[in-house]
Amino acid sequence: MIFGNKGLKVMAILTFFCCLSCKTRQSFFNYDAIDYYYNREFSENDALLLENLMPGNALDSVKKGVMEGSIPVHLNDLSFVDSLPRMGYRHRSLSKTRFGAIDGLFCDKGVASEQTTTTCTHVYRDILIFKRSGKVVGTAKLCFSCGAHEIRGAQGNADLFGQGHDYWILEKLLAE
Repeated sequence: MIFGNKGLKVMAILTFFCCLSCKTRQSFFNYDAIDYYYNREFSENDALLLENLMPGNALDSVKKGVMEGSIPVHLNDLSFVDSLPRMGYRHRSLSKTRFGAIDGLFCDKGVASEQTTTTCTHVYRDILIFKRSGKVVGTAKLCFSCGAHEIRGAQGNADLFGQGHDYWILEKLLAE
């Protein structure tokens, strides 16, 4: 676990700056729980194999859609969530103590501070499911390798997510 005394200080500082960045901006999601799914076993070689995968069994098709981006198509398309553990994803519920910092990242930032493009084949190994009273209100699929994302259900302009140090901060927030 990365949160010793020094880790807690770093988390406090990150939370402070994230909250400042979106103090007057609207958070993408109105939620009370976040389910976090992550897959650390899926390698770059696996991604290449998946990219060239011919239609096979149903699980492989769903895995390709989740990892490469075509699933979910819309917010109500959540049938893939039950398959995530069979695809190698692990699950963890995020602590509410991290919600303030997460809100500081997942908010409408208004105007782009920099132009971001991705150059790798993105593989979504990290997935956040935002819930309110048990109902899914948003999803965020993330590729920390190249800075790609797919966000569904956002209230605001999610295209500007990932500017500055957003990915670095979020990766630290999600670390166990």
